Amino acid sequence: MGRLIRRKDITPEQYKRANYTMLWILMASYLVFIGTEIINIGKTGLQLSVYIRIAVYAVAILFCIITYKAISTTKKCMIVFAVLYLISYGVLVFGNGVVVMVMVFPVLAGFMLYLNSVVVGVGAVGTIIICGIKCVIVMGDKELFNYAILIVVGIVVFIFGIYRAIFLLIDF
Repeated sequence: MGRLIRRKDITPEQYKRANYTMLWILMASYLVFIGTEIINIGKTGLQLSVYIRIAVYAVAILFCIITYKAISTTKKCMIVFAVLYLISYGVLVFGNGVVVMVMVFPVLAGFMLYLNSVVVGVGAVGTIIICGIKCVIVMGDKELFNYAILIVVGIVVFIFGIYRAIFLLIDF
Protein backbone atom coordinates (compact mmCIF):
# COMPACT_ATOMS: atom_id res chain seq x y z
CA MET A 1 0.00 0.00 0.00
CA GLY A 2 2.83 2.38 0.79
CA ARG A 3 4.02 1.99 -2.79
CA LEU A 4 0.77 3.57 -4.06
CA ILE A 5 1.11 6.65 -1.85
CA ARG A 6 3.93 8.60 -3.39
CA ARG A 7 4.35 12.27 -4.00
CA LYS A 8 7.05 14.75 -4.71
CA ASP A 9 7.11 18.02 -2.83
CA ILE A 10 6.98 20.84 -5.32
CA THR A 11 7.83 24.48 -4.75
CA PRO A 12 5.30 27.34 -4.66
CA GLU A 13 6.46 28.40 -8.13
CA GLN A 14 5.91 24.87 -9.44
CA TYR A 15 2.45 24.84 -7.83
CA LYS A 16 1.68 28.12 -9.55
CA ARG A 17 2.64 26.70 -12.96
CA ALA A 18 0.82 23.41 -12.36
CA ASN A 19 -2.28 25.22 -11.07
CA TYR A 20 -2.23 27.55 -14.08
CA THR A 21 -2.10 24.60 -16.47
CA MET A 22 -4.85 22.78 -14.57
CA LEU A 23 -6.98 25.92 -14.60
CA TRP A 24 -6.92 25.90 -18.42
CA ILE A 25 -7.55 22.15 -18.62
CA LEU A 26 -10.50 22.48 -16.24
CA MET A 27 -11.96 25.51 -18.01
CA ALA A 28 -11.75 23.68 -21.35
CA SER A 29 -13.46 20.66 -19.79
CA TYR A 30 -16.21 22.77 -18.25
CA LEU A 31 -16.81 24.52 -21.58
CA VAL A 32 -17.16 21.11 -23.23
CA PHE A 33 -19.59 20.14 -20.44
CA ILE A 34 -21.62 23.28 -21.18
CA GLY A 35 -21.54 22.52 -24.91
CA THR A 36 -22.74 18.98 -24.21
CA GLU A 37 -25.67 20.32 -22.21
CA ILE A 38 -26.56 22.89 -24.88
CA ILE A 39 -26.61 20.12 -27.50
CA ASN A 40 -28.92 18.12 -25.24
CA ILE A 41 -31.35 20.98 -24.50
CA GLY A 42 -33.72 20.00 -27.29
CA LYS A 43 -33.47 16.28 -26.51
CA THR A 44 -34.59 16.35 -22.89
CA GLY A 45 -38.02 16.92 -21.45
CA LEU A 46 -36.74 18.58 -18.28
CA GLN A 47 -35.28 21.83 -19.57
CA LEU A 48 -34.75 23.26 -16.08
CA SER A 49 -32.36 20.48 -15.06
CA VAL A 50 -30.15 21.22 -18.08
CA TYR A 51 -29.93 24.89 -17.12
CA ILE A 52 -29.13 23.95 -13.53
CA ARG A 53 -26.27 21.71 -14.72
CA ILE A 54 -24.97 24.52 -16.96
CA ALA A 55 -25.07 26.84 -13.94
CA VAL A 56 -23.07 24.30 -11.90
CA TYR A 57 -20.34 24.26 -14.56
CA ALA A 58 -20.33 28.06 -14.82
CA VAL A 59 -19.99 28.35 -11.04
CA ALA A 60 -17.16 25.79 -11.12
CA ILE A 61 -15.33 27.91 -13.72
CA LEU A 62 -15.82 31.01 -11.59
CA PHE A 63 -14.60 29.29 -8.41
CA CYS A 64 -11.56 27.88 -10.23
CA ILE A 65 -10.58 31.34 -11.43
CA ILE A 66 -11.12 32.90 -8.00
CA THR A 67 -9.20 30.11 -6.30
CA TYR A 68 -6.32 30.45 -8.71
CA LYS A 69 -6.18 34.22 -8.21
CA ALA A 70 -6.24 33.82 -4.42
CA ILE A 71 -4.01 30.81 -3.71
CA SER A 72 -2.24 29.78 -6.92
CA THR A 73 1.05 28.90 -5.21
CA THR A 74 -0.40 26.39 -2.75
CA LYS A 75 -1.56 22.80 -2.59
CA LYS A 76 -4.99 24.09 -1.45
CA CYS A 77 -5.63 25.34 -4.99
CA MET A 78 -5.06 21.82 -6.33
CA ILE A 79 -7.46 20.38 -3.76
CA VAL A 80 -10.18 22.92 -4.60
CA PHE A 81 -9.74 22.16 -8.30
CA ALA A 82 -10.05 18.41 -7.65
CA VAL A 83 -13.17 18.72 -5.47
CA LEU A 84 -14.90 21.08 -7.90
CA TYR A 85 -14.15 18.76 -10.79
CA LEU A 86 -15.48 15.65 -9.05
CA ILE A 87 -18.71 17.48 -8.23
CA SER A 88 -19.08 18.79 -11.80
CA TYR A 89 -18.16 15.43 -13.31
CA GLY A 90 -20.81 13.71 -11.19
CA VAL A 91 -23.40 16.26 -12.31
CA LEU A 92 -22.42 15.66 -15.94
CA VAL A 93 -22.47 11.85 -15.72
CA PHE A 94 -25.77 11.60 -13.87
CA GLY A 95 -27.44 14.16 -16.11
CA ASN A 96 -26.42 12.63 -19.44
CA GLY A 97 -25.77 9.32 -21.17
CA VAL A 98 -22.85 7.00 -20.56
CA VAL A 99 -20.56 8.38 -23.26
CA VAL A 100 -19.79 11.52 -21.22
CA MET A 101 -17.91 9.35 -18.73
CA VAL A 102 -14.88 9.64 -21.04
CA MET A 103 -14.59 13.35 -20.16
CA VAL A 104 -12.49 12.40 -17.14
CA PHE A 105 -9.45 11.39 -19.22
CA PRO A 106 -7.88 14.83 -19.87
CA VAL A 107 -8.44 16.01 -16.31
CA LEU A 108 -7.02 12.89 -14.63
CA ALA A 109 -4.01 13.16 -16.93
CA GLY A 110 -3.68 16.84 -16.01
CA PHE A 111 -3.56 16.06 -12.31
CA MET A 112 -0.33 14.15 -13.00
CA LEU A 113 1.32 17.59 -13.09
CA TYR A 114 1.39 17.62 -9.30
CA LEU A 115 3.40 14.37 -9.08
CA ASN A 116 1.05 13.36 -6.30
CA SER A 117 -0.40 9.85 -6.39
CA VAL A 118 -2.82 10.71 -3.56
CA VAL A 119 -4.73 13.39 -5.48
CA VAL A 120 -4.83 11.20 -8.59
CA GLY A 121 -5.91 8.26 -6.43
CA VAL A 122 -8.74 10.18 -4.81
CA GLY A 123 -9.84 11.41 -8.23
CA ALA A 124 -9.61 7.87 -9.61
CA VAL A 125 -11.64 6.38 -6.77
CA GLY A 126 -14.24 9.16 -7.09
CA THR A 127 -14.42 8.56 -10.83
CA ILE A 128 -14.83 4.80 -10.43
CA ILE A 129 -17.59 5.32 -7.84
CA ILE A 130 -19.46 7.79 -10.07
CA CYS A 131 -19.09 5.55 -13.13
CA GLY A 132 -20.00 2.44 -11.14
CA ILE A 133 -23.24 4.03 -9.96
CA LYS A 134 -23.98 5.08 -13.55
CA CYS A 135 -23.39 1.47 -14.67
CA VAL A 136 -25.92 0.26 -12.11
CA ILE A 137 -28.42 2.88 -13.28
CA VAL A 138 -28.18 1.79 -16.93
CA MET A 139 -27.99 -1.94 -16.19
CA GLY A 140 -31.46 -2.49 -17.67
CA ASP A 141 -30.31 -1.37 -21.13
CA LYS A 142 -27.76 -3.97 -22.28
CA GLU A 143 -26.22 -1.78 -24.99
CA LEU A 144 -25.70 1.23 -22.70
CA PHE A 145 -24.45 -1.07 -19.95
CA ASN A 146 -21.87 -2.61 -22.32
CA TYR A 147 -20.67 0.85 -23.38
CA ALA A 148 -20.45 1.92 -19.74
CA ILE A 149 -18.46 -1.16 -18.74
CA LEU A 150 -16.09 -0.64 -21.67
CA ILE A 151 -15.52 2.98 -20.64
CA VAL A 152 -14.92 1.99 -17.00
CA VAL A 153 -12.38 -0.64 -18.08
CA GLY A 154 -10.67 2.03 -20.20
CA ILE A 155 -10.59 4.38 -17.21
CA VAL A 156 -9.05 1.67 -15.00
CA VAL A 157 -6.33 0.94 -17.57
CA PHE A 158 -5.74 4.69 -17.95
CA ILE A 159 -5.41 5.08 -14.17
CA PHE A 160 -2.83 2.27 -14.11
CA GLY A 161 -0.86 4.13 -16.80
CA ILE A 162 -1.09 7.41 -14.89
CA TYR A 163 0.27 5.79 -11.75
CA ARG A 164 3.16 4.23 -13.64
CA ALA A 165 3.99 7.61 -15.20
CA ILE A 166 3.82 9.41 -11.85
CA PHE A 167 6.12 6.86 -10.20
CA LEU A 168 8.62 7.07 -13.06
CA LEU A 169 8.63 10.87 -12.95
CA ILE A 170 9.08 10.90 -9.17
CA ASP A 171 12.01 8.48 -9.48
CA PHE A 172 13.73 10.86 -11.92
